Amino acid sequence: QQQQQQQQQQPLNAMTTGGAPVHLSVPTTSHPASVGGVSGSAGAGAPIVVAAAAADAPIRPSSSAHDDKSRSPHGAAQAATAAAAAAAAAPQHGPSGATALPPPPPSEAPPAKPPQACSEQVVVGLATALEHMAALATKPEAMTCFHCVRPPAVSVRDYLGRIRKFFGCTLECYVLGLVYIDRLIKLRPNVVVSTLSCHRLLLCSMVLAAKFHDDCFYSNSFYAKVGGLKIEELNGLERKMLQLLDYKLLVQPEEFELYREILCKAAAGNK
Repeated sequence: QQQQQQQQQQPLNAMTTGGAPVHLSVPTTSHPASVGGVSGSAGAGAPIVVAAAAADAPIRPSSSAHDDKSRSPHGAAQAATAAAAAAAAAPQHGPSGATALPPPPPSEAPPAKPPQACSEQVVVGLATALEHMAALATKPEAMTCFHCVRPPAVSVRDYLGRIRKFFGCTLECYVLGLVYIDRLIKLRPNVVVSTLSCHRLLLCSMVLAAKFHDDCFYSNSFYAKVGGLKIEELNGLERKMLQLLDYKLLVQPEEFELYREILCKAAAGNK
């Protein structure tokens, strides 16, 4: 009896030094037991063995191999060596080894010269140019809606002087008039500038130039009276010229300056 009492007084949990296993006597039960995160179904009187950690075992946090390598002095040295090798492999320009600056952007082209102001020379030059073109016309020529049955009694120079007096358009319109006539004979070779066609071609081209370029212009009924035509005839000629030009009346500054110089040279040669 005394021995039994001494055994009951002894502690139930006894741990030996050096990480020895601990034996816990548990009563018979059918419920699952879980100790230290390990669960299982205990049998009748079966002991649960839990391995106790050694007192002197070091504690090390879990980390990836990459973190350990980068944190270690040896890993930092390897990273610095790789960075130095990448910098050495980069292209170097110049004697000092520094990277050269990018080349400057190409200089922009100088702006085009603004067109010079027109003078009365363009009117004289247009009359001279039309007279020269009519003299070069070959006969016979194909008759178009711009041809007259017989040559008008008024010369093309006097006819242009009448237009200059009554149209009241800007001098730039006379340059545009020559541009439109030249475009027409290039696009439609059957249209020839001659003594039979130069008057109507001039009148129609000046009407288009005044309407396209100037802010203020007259009606076709007024232009028809100045040109000596019926308004229905002028309307038909204007519509026909627009169709033959493909409705392209815009003149670029470079082209305008070219024809202005042609008219000025023609006026200077007429003196």
